[in-house]
Amino acid sequence: MIHTDIIGSPINYARAFGVNVVEDDCADDDTGDWTASGTGAALSDNVGEYKLISNGSACIAYIPGQTFFAGRIYQITFDIQWDGGGDAIRPYFYDGAAQYGNSITTTAAWVRISGVIICATSTINGRAGVETADASGGFFLFKNITCDDITDMVLPGTPLLVHDTTGASELPDGSEDLYKLSRPYDEIFSAFIASELGVFSEDTGCADASRDADNIVDLTANLGTNELALIFYETKARFMESESNTEVVSLGYVKAANNSNNASRGLTTNFLISKVPVSAVGPGRIDLSSPNISLRLATTGKLYTDGTHLLSHNAAVLGASNPAAKWLTYLSRESGVAYLYYLFKEMIYDGTWGDDDEFLVADDVNITTDDNANNILYGTKRVKLDKFIADKD
Repeated sequence: MIHTDIIGSPINYARAFGVNVVEDDCADDDTGDWTASGTGAALSDNVGEYKLISNGSACIAYIPGQTFFAGRIYQITFDIQWDGGGDAIRPYFYDGAAQYGNSITTTAAWVRISGVIICATSTINGRAGVETADASGGFFLFKNITCDDITDMVLPGTPLLVHDTTGASELPDGSEDLYKLSRPYDEIFSAFIASELGVFSEDTGCADASRDADNIVDLTANLGTNELALIFYETKARFMESESNTEVVSLGYVKAANNSNNASRGLTTNFLISKVPVSAVGPGRIDLSSPNISLRLATTGKLYTDGTHLLSHNAAVLGASNPAAKWLTYLSRESGVAYLYYLFKEMIYDGTWGDDDEFLVADDVNITTDDNANNILYGTKRVKLDKFIADKD
């Protein structure tokens, strides 16, 4: 199946995936479309950006005559730079009454600011722009302003925000062209990079970097702070679904894995905890058969969930690498159709394995802490089998 990952800051999603209402990159002199108001306010072209001179608080520069609809959600975004005074600036929205995004104190460097506002009253005389929230005089520069309707915005893929094993930020800062994808991939089909105003162009030099071990994609150039990338690639279908604890017809083994090789349960680990295993350190997989497992079933035939009848097993010690998971498989049925169930629990190596050699029986996907105080996932998932199991007489 084809999957898409999104690399970039969420502040830039509206430009790429929302419905644009207002857009001015300020690269040319279109200040005639704007209005400046407030004590001593004056707007001018500054070759590549606009300059707003403000000699008092609540000086505003805006584009008038915009159509906004009540109940719709709008995001105003722009880049801002200060003149040395450190004035506070905020997005300005008008639908019959002024509304504002959060203010930011400007700095000597260009900074992107964004505000999300719910329109209260439909109007054809709306305004979108920038305002000096507490200006003490002077001027500031701005460019790349957009106002987008994000009410029905749908992301076309999986956002990559943090590294799934280190927790480090995956947001572009202009220094990186290698990114770890959210799923194991067989082939990179294409990559598209969005410019400042959300216009995409193909990155024809995008390539596999470390497919088998780390699922790394290599972009042609470092991705900038204000850019987005869409990576299209072929991956295996996610055939598992979250499910509730149910009747145990036949019990399987406890298994654990962190191996990156898909033939060594790499895909199973990924499907259970939505993290891509990268380990090449042995042992990368463990099997524990029934003599090494301790459990009791309730009278309903289900696994106990009372916290008293614990489901425990011998230690499953893998090579020291994250991410990792363990699971107990068992056969069940629904309306005669056979399902293979996975009672699973994430494992994290943090100097030692913080696993307690037990399973928590719970429906769907949940979060708890291990013995090293790391947050881990646990729960129940299942796979539909092309088999049938008859009901008991």
